Parts: sequence; C-alpha cells; structure tokens
Amino acid sequence: MSSPSVPDAPELRGLREFAQRHGNTACPDAVELAEHQAGTLDEERMRAISDHLATCDECSQERAAIDEAETELGFALDLERELRQLARLKLPESEHELVGALRDEEESGDSSLADALARQARGEHESAVEPLQALWDDGDRGLQVALALGTALLHVDRAEDALSCLRQACRKAPASSEARWMLGQCQLCRGDGKAALRELEKVAARPGVLRAPAEELAGAVRRLLAK
Repeated sequence: MSSPSVPDAPELRGLREFAQRHGNTACPDAVELAEHQAGTLDEERMRAISDHLATCDECSQERAAIDEAETELGFALDLERELRQLARLKLPESEHELVGALRDEEESGDSSLADALARQARGEHESAVEPLQALWDDGDRGLQVALALGTALLHVDRAEDALSCLRQACRKAPASSEARWMLGQCQLCRGDGKAALRELEKVAARPGVLRAPAEELAGAVRRLLAK
C-alpha cells in the first residue's frame, strides 16, 4: 500500500489561497500570527485572521503568547538602551592609570605603546585601536595593553571586543579601581546591568576618586533593574 503523497510548497500555497477564498477555516501558522501582530499582512488577510481569532481559542492563546513575547522583548530592549545611556567612559584625570602608564612607557622606550597611549590621551581612540590590537595579537596582554585596548574599543562602540581585554586587565590588577570601573562601563554598554552592578559595587567599596561616582552609578543601575 503506497503512502499518501505530501503536497509540495506550490501546492501548499495553493491550498492556503483556496482557504482564504473559501472562508479560511484553517488555523493560521505561527508566522502569519506574528505578521498579523505586526500588521504586515494585506487588509483582506488581516481581517480573515481577526475573524478566526474571535472563534478559535487555540489561535487566540498563541497570539496572546506572541503579544506577551513582543512586550517582554520591547522591555528588554528599552532596559538595554537605558543601561547603555548610563555608561561613563571618561575618567577623572587623577585616577587615570593610563597617564602614569604613558610616562612609564616613554621612559622605557616602548615607542609603539607610548604612541598609542598618547593618542588615547588626546582622545584619538579610533587611531589607537590598531597599534594596541597589534600588541595584543602579538601576545602582549599585560595590564597596560589590556586596559588601553579595552578602553579604546569601548570608545569606538565595540563593547563585545572590549570585554575580554578588560577582564584580562582585572585579572592582572584585581585592586585596580580603573580596570573595574571600565569593565563595569563595558557591561553597561553591553546592556548587562547585573554584571555592571557587580563591578561598580567593587569600585564603590574602595577608597579613591572613583568611589563616589561608582556609588552614584550603582544606584542608578539598581533603580533600572528594579523596574
């Protein structure tokens, strides 16, 4: 006994068109329900699905689930945007370890790192990325390169790339308020409020010029996460 044939894609489209012309008692699929929620179907199909939803509990429940998921996604995107807006990438001069690092590298004669740090000091973060990335790729993953590269990448909107550099800086100098601060800013730029809060609380627990701004920023993050 031969098995029943399965309609191919053109035949399925034909069946759907037939259903639309003749009362459309068939349930719309998940894609159509999502398109109905977005309002992207043609007027006739929008009306047909609306009529169907009024009489089909199963489809109504699926459509409600789509609405709920859309709402949750919208909230998550709003939260990420607000967290990114909190990020503060500029540090007080007196706490900026890169200034001391620049002097050290000038004295040691490491011209490539000194040049990159000098560019950063002038705010030329984009041009600093390439030489710093070259040092990183060559295996120089000490505190100065990790912190400088992570900071430069943050300034050019590459938070995901900056993350590994700033984590490395924190591993190299766990007590560095600047490294923790910048890792916290990186997590804010990524929209990860809980991870950012962990780093900010560590900075706020230490004496120094970053303590007060870290406390203030941590409070703002807590208020956003509590919404």
